[in-house]
Amino acid sequence: MPELPGSPYRADWDGYFEARSERPPRPLLVEAIGLFDRPGRAVDLGAGGGVDTRVLLDRGWSVTAIDNSPDAVRRLNALAAADGRLDVRRADLADDLGLEPVDLIHAGFSLPFCRPDRFDALWHQLEAALPSGGVLAAQLFGDQDTWAGEYDDMTFHTRAEVDDLFRDWDVLNLEVANHDGSSYVGPKHWHVFHVLARRR
Repeated sequence: MPELPGSPYRADWDGYFEARSERPPRPLLVEAIGLFDRPGRAVDLGAGGGVDTRVLLDRGWSVTAIDNSPDAVRRLNALAAADGRLDVRRADLADDLGLEPVDLIHAGFSLPFCRPDRFDALWHQLEAALPSGGVLAAQLFGDQDTWAGEYDDMTFHTRAEVDDLFRDWDVLNLEVANHDGSSYVGPKHWHVFHVLARRR
């Protein structure tokens, strides 16, 4: 993990989850849910404090929530105790996640935290878990993002690389954010690809 002050890896994640516990669901997830006539099986990858997991459960989905943070897993387990349709797993993005086929994978700002040398393996896991018609809602960080010049154990993509990742998908929505802003660990320039795509 990076040792620089302000590293996203050194953040007070429990404080972050608490501060963001009342945020609305991510718009890309809401859009993804709207593509389905009925709820199915979903993975919330990098589920954090469970805001988006809870939205999926409320909409009738069965959910596997995956995160590597002990604080996240504690919060997710509390949610699972109240809803038997939630399976909680603690795993790192570099691990074999053991994903079974699902209808929807939501990866809200989590994929960039996979090490570059493990990203291809993670991507193949996601593709294998989504049959034809399966949907991915995810964010990827671009090469102009502030953190791209600071953390070599995170994964960043050029636009051409993003297009290549989705060459065998139907891209339903791709929005690019490229602006100055702030993060939980301080000011930064955001370069983010917000992607909603369906497997062919």
